Amino acid sequence: MTVEKMAFAHRFKRHPLFLLEFGRELVHKTVNDAVLVFEKVASDEGSVSFHYDELIQLSHEAVERLHQYTSSLKYIKPNDYILDLSYSQGAGAAVLWEGTSCSNIVGVSSDCGRVRYAKQTYEAGREGVEFKHIEDAAGISSIINDLSQHEFDVVLLLGYEEVDEAWWDTFKLIKHVIRPGGRVLCTIPQSIGVEAILSYLTPDYMIEHWNKSNHTEAAYYFIVGMVSPLTEDVPYEERVLWTQHRYPHDFHHSFQSAYKYPWIQHALVTMGVRTEAKELREELLKSIINDEDTQGTDYGAALCVQGYQVIMAENPDPSELNLLIKRLSHYTMDVPLNNKMKVRWHISCLFLLGQCYLLKGNFNMAFQTLMRCLKHDFLSYSPHLGTKIVQSSIQLGILSLYNDMNKARSLWLEALEKVQKAFSVPWEEWYGHREEPLTFGLREASHLLELGSQAAYALWLTADPNRIRSNLIQQIYEFSSSYQTTKIVLNNRQLHNQTAELKDWIQELSDSKSWIEDQWKQAIGQNNELEIQLSELKEWVQELELGKNWVESKLEETKVIVMQKDEIIKELKTYIEELNVGRAWNENKIKELEQRLLDIENENKPS
Repeated sequence: MTVEKMAFAHRFKRHPLFLLEFGRELVHKTVNDAVLVFEKVASDEGSVSFHYDELIQLSHEAVERLHQYTSSLKYIKPNDYILDLSYSQGAGAAVLWEGTSCSNIVGVSSDCGRVRYAKQTYEAGREGVEFKHIEDAAGISSIINDLSQHEFDVVLLLGYEEVDEAWWDTFKLIKHVIRPGGRVLCTIPQSIGVEAILSYLTPDYMIEHWNKSNHTEAAYYFIVGMVSPLTEDVPYEERVLWTQHRYPHDFHHSFQSAYKYPWIQHALVTMGVRTEAKELREELLKSIINDEDTQGTDYGAALCVQGYQVIMAENPDPSELNLLIKRLSHYTMDVPLNNKMKVRWHISCLFLLGQCYLLKGNFNMAFQTLMRCLKHDFLSYSPHLGTKIVQSSIQLGILSLYNDMNKARSLWLEALEKVQKAFSVPWEEWYGHREEPLTFGLREASHLLELGSQAAYALWLTADPNRIRSNLIQQIYEFSSSYQTTKIVLNNRQLHNQTAELKDWIQELSDSKSWIEDQWKQAIGQNNELEIQLSELKEWVQELELGKNWVESKLEETKVIVMQKDEIIKELKTYIEELNVGRAWNENKIKELEQRLLDIENENKPS
């Protein structure tokens, strides 16, 4: 692009996150309108060559490497420790640091020029970014061996155009420095073949993502592998919710003592952090649900994750729903809740079971289940769990509405009491340590207040029996932000479906256009052929016309000759007739002479 060339010439370079908005597809195309973000090159960067810096290169290879780093951003969790073994000169680390909330990035290279440039250009102002030099590529193994086991959350191996046995040895070795639930992100040339790649990957990693690049300049697979979080051998260390060791051991989000496999919390459970790969999630859920401990916290967590997948489906499968109800009913039996996390999942699963019954239309069982949920003390876990209790109370009130208005109002009043109870605890129960608060704590408080507002609105609507309308339930539901959110989601889904239909229609129109263009080209070709044939016919007609004229002239000549022949014939006929007349006269004369001779002879005969 001309603009980029001008920017580079005046000591500007791309912003590390420019591909997030711009996209690699448009980098080498002519566009009418685009926003390009550049940043000034520091004055002290001029002492080192820019040859390998992807942010100051126009080549397809540079843009492709930046695209690989940009594609990696969504697999990095808050406070992750990252080991970058990729083919980069520091720009990749800048992309990772600017585009995520990671804590540490360690970049390793055997090229001392690259390391020197990366240190000089990309370490300053980026806390936790560090670049290390090794003597040669084989030194990576020694670097990994020097690292602590399970020290990193993410390891990157991007940009390699060739992989050999040494590369695969490194690939297997790095598993030991990745924490359970951590990821390895790599690009592998397509020439290796799928079966060979899987034979190396699957023994140590669960496949989370596999994407084939269709660019001729970059024929590779972009692969994300996850180290299984289903392990009891690695002590759990919290990094996502907090990084400082100031949270008490009995805090309600202390997962080490609560789970058999504590690493599943962020790999499988935590929204916005867990894997979005459906097949991997299903594989993890299946492993936990098939575990013998069907009363453990891991089982409850897995049931909740799986359950919401089932009931939130566009068309829930009846057999899956029935199996879910069976499992939830077994899990929510009245058993001792011996730890805080067990309380969390017991209440959550009871609430989920109630939603399942509502979805099936079994309102009696839904009422009984939600009443059981309402009786639990949510504060024995955390005020965050109050959302399930208050929402249960609101739904119970709606279920009671037409049979017992007083019962409905008492349940909505109870909902307000639960909200008040939730906010009676110290604020630290909501947001944790104020120096490093839980990011979701006050959001949950806001949700609880929203539910309390819905309960208050229901009480206001029913305070005067004369004000009650036939659409009362709809009024109550529509007041909630969750209803509005669901409505927006459904509208978005509808728009998405309509967009998909429009895209299909546009594709059909495009195909039709292509067909018409082909037909038009064929018609033009046929028309050209017809014109050639017509031209040939015209020439032939002209030749025929000349032939016709020649024939006509010859015919006229023939007619003249025929007429002349007729005259000659006529003359000949006359001449013949005259000859016949002459002959007849001669014959008569001969006869007369013969008769006279006969008469003379007779006269001369003696008597």
